[in-house]
Amino acid sequence: MPEWSPLNAPEVKARLNATFASIGRIELPLMPSIPYGGTGFVVGPNLLMTNRHVARLFAEGIGTHLTYHTGSSAIDFKREIDSPPDAALLEVTGVVMIHPYWDMALLKVAGLPPTSRPLQLSVSGA
Repeated sequence: MPEWSPLNAPEVKARLNATFASIGRIELPLMPSIPYGGTGFVVGPNLLMTNRHVARLFAEGIGTHLTYHTGSSAIDFKREIDSPPDAALLEVTGVVMIHPYWDMALLKVAGLPPTSRPLQLSVSGA
């Protein structure tokens, strides 16, 4: 697709590749009919940001008054189209917050490797 071709430039690829260790797929081990809920990315020590609608698959409540269904979610930072399932799952140990208005939630994750550093958010296109 021509609209994606700018992403093939070496300098753009290098910037994108540097972020991949901090972005993972949120797996739903207790929901065989839904293999994964979405993606999330590291925003702090053992802290992951995802969408509210993703967190609602394994937690109930809004704000910080939450019930987390233990064992119902994990994060896989190594998932690729040809990788075996459950190759590198990290446990989601809880939900810190589900925002009542924005489509955002914060998850606690156990054992983040040092390569999974917080991503810097930016409002610029550079």
